[in-house]
Amino acid sequence: MDDSTQLVAIMEAIAKELGELGSTIDRLQTMLSPALFEIATNSDYVRNVQTLDLTSQRLNEMSTFIFSLNHAVPRDCLVNSSSALSEVKLAALAHRLMGEEADPDEQVSGDLDLF
Repeated sequence: MDDSTQLVAIMEAIAKELGELGSTIDRLQTMLSPALFEIATNSDYVRNVQTLDLTSQRLNEMSTFIFSLNHAVPRDCLVNSSSALSEVKLAALAHRLMGEEADPDEQVSGDLDLF
């Protein structure tokens, strides 16, 4: 069985994940902004908020970098990603990195359970 996948597809999935993480942090910052005014007098909290903002920026820039870098990768470049994917403990993320849609009913240990 050949487990080879286009490197371009893998990099695109990674870039998309990074971009979505950055956007999620941006939305969290917006949602939490009223509370941030309350903690603005505590320098430790301010530093943590600045770290959150920097993390969002870094994730978005990494996403942009990988999308751009992907233009230099030959379309026929294949890699066997099965070993690396076996290290990804979040099933839905692993499916997305493989270019598949995750089954919402197939949640395994380690996955985030929102309630």
